[in-house]
Amino acid sequence: MKGKKKRYLIISVLLMGSMLAGCSQPASSDEAAGDGTAKTDGISLHLAVETYPKVDGSTATIPLSEAFGAAVMGMSVEEARQYILHNTTHNAYLNLIDKKADIIFVTSPSEEELAYAKQNGVTGSGADRQ
Repeated sequence: MKGKKKRYLIISVLLMGSMLAGCSQPASSDEAAGDGTAKTDGISLHLAVETYPKVDGSTATIPLSEAFGAAVMGMSVEEARQYILHNTTHNAYLNLIDKKADIIFVTSPSEEELAYAKQNGVTGSGADRQ
């Protein structure tokens, strides 16, 4: 893995970990909804299984994705694991471009992935940058 891509992955994992740590417990001034849903400033941090996005990513990000899924669906990592399916970085990009995934946890795209995105009219949100 190139140094730049590895650095992006590490930064992404750290940022997501920070977000999850902040979202896993209700703020002391807020109350839990009684159903395990965390509430912060009136914003629900819970997604039902039916509304959970289709997530894909690199195999290295499976633990991150499982923790994220567990946190937002209000279940244990073991329970959330059945809703987490990761392929590889390359296949995750293809699935995102082909609209088979809603969000992916990956490193920066390769030239091939950027070209595939462009061929399929996918631009913006980093798809046209490296």
